[in-house]
Amino acid sequence: AYEIDGGSNGSPTVSRDVVFASGCDSHFHAIDAKKGEKLWTVDIGGQAAATSAVSGDVAYVGTVTQQVVAIDLKEKKKVWTFEP
Repeated sequence: AYEIDGGSNGSPTVSRDVVFASGCDSHFHAIDAKKGEKLWTVDIGGQAAATSAVSGDVAYVGTVTQQVVAIDLKEKKKVWTFEP
């Protein structure tokens, strides 16, 4: 089983046989839905606040510092951060 240091906030999101989880470790995790193995992670710059949302090839994660981070799922990288 795949474990996230410090756990995660919110529920996992599933898209295209990949489980996405926003961690308390300041990372967004992509996990193989069939094998339960880590595929990749992205540093989101702060602890996730809730369940991430996936639309097309982009995931959106809110942080406890009130940021919204967009992650390109194909490129496996952060593409922008909104700070109020």
